[in-house]
Amino acid sequence: MKKISILWFSLKELKHNFVMLLISFLLLTSILTAAFFVSVASSDLIGSFFDYISSSSYKTSGEKGFSFTLNGLQYTALDTVSDLSFVSVIPDDIMVRSSDFYYNGNELGDYYIMAHYPNPKEKIRIISGTDLTKEVIDSEFIWISEQFSEETNCKTGDIITNNISSNITVEYKVAGIFESDDDIDAFLPFGTYYKTMEKAGFYIETTMTGTISDVANYKKMSAELKKRGIHSESNYDEEIKAITLMNLLLQALFVVVVIAGIWTFSNLCSIILNNRKRFIIHLQILGMKPIQALSVYGFIIIAISILAFVLAILFSNIFSVYIIDLAKKIYPELGKMKVNIASQLIKGIVVFLITICLVLIRSYKNIRSTELISQLSEVQ
Repeated sequence: MKKISILWFSLKELKHNFVMLLISFLLLTSILTAAFFVSVASSDLIGSFFDYISSSSYKTSGEKGFSFTLNGLQYTALDTVSDLSFVSVIPDDIMVRSSDFYYNGNELGDYYIMAHYPNPKEKIRIISGTDLTKEVIDSEFIWISEQFSEETNCKTGDIITNNISSNITVEYKVAGIFESDDDIDAFLPFGTYYKTMEKAGFYIETTMTGTISDVANYKKMSAELKKRGIHSESNYDEEIKAITLMNLLLQALFVVVVIAGIWTFSNLCSIILNNRKRFIIHLQILGMKPIQALSVYGFIIIAISILAFVLAILFSNIFSVYIIDLAKKIYPELGKMKVNIASQLIKGIVVFLITICLVLIRSYKNIRSTELISQLSEVQ
């Protein structure tokens, strides 16, 4: 039978079953709109919360990304995480025992001396001498404050000694003078102090801070670190768990609602076919094969599905933008929020294809059902 005849029959059936098809279209559109809204709005809002957590972490650490503590990782074992996608892994500064430091024979016990590692959120400003960079973290240099220099008459090039024990002494050369927002009188490279104390048999308890580019990768990174005996910890662990769980629940709800929509639409299509049994038998008598009979209704099913999916994505976008704006007004500190159109389209195409395949297969089975065949035999 010619394609133009199939199209003509499709238009005729569309007119004959207009009310039922309209109900099918409205139900499918509304259910899919609700499903896509749940999925898209939740993903965008959760993404904004992750951005907010990352920005809060940046204010604390000064490193772009998400920073957290690596419990169980020692400074001398950094190579154990070198293959992981960290932006940086740096030790937190530690205060040293200043009573072991001497300048010109005078003990410096009244001063605050720190073992320091260069970091992006640097509060120390070198005003003269050499900068403390990652290239000199293992050098035997020391930097002194401007106030310390004035009080002790210490200057660049002088030597400050560290008497670790009766037989271990380290001489630090003054490499520069600095200003600082903190009450620090002197600092020396973290690497030099840590390794020296370790060789002397002293255990230095230090905290390592790792930074990753995206907080969304935190769970995966934590699992990998746990395999290596390292436990990650952040100030946002509870919030991240709650957000992740909420996202899983909402995405599960999306799947349930989509399944309900497909099943409802499929049932309505089956009702229409059952009501049109005699017409379908008539088409088969005229020589139309089951696949051609399916084409009559398949054209209508595909047309309704395309229009329903387009409107569902459009409406869910409108609702998502509204909710995002509302959330931004309630929580101004939230990160930048955007509707992920690409992700939404991919989900829409996948769900659309599944819907079409399931409904057409079920419709074809209805057309080929034994009941229809027996009725056809009786007519013949």
